[in-house]
Amino acid sequence: MTADEFGPRAITLAGVADTETTEVWCAQVQAILRSGHDSVRCDVRGLSGCAAAVLAALARIRLTAKRSGGAVQILGADDQLRAVLDLAGLADLLPCAEQESP
Repeated sequence: MTADEFGPRAITLAGVADTETTEVWCAQVQAILRSGHDSVRCDVRGLSGCAAAVLAALARIRLTAKRSGGAVQILGADDQLRAVLDLAGLADLLPCAEQESP
């Protein structure tokens, strides 16, 4: 078993964060973790919607991952999302990966 097979796996969260898409994303996270991966990296660069909806979606994804025995890391978070996560007290629960250099 290699890290590529069972280490972190990335998914892309794109479009408007609403109840329906959040349920789909949670199902994807759950499937990844049930297949043996220990964590999921969520690329949020294509995510849109109001800050409250985005926070709710990310919190539900994190809860789904925790209940499935895994963890979540956020990829591609801009400064605004990082600030909102911090203000909401979710920065420690939803850690953001460092920005990659261009």
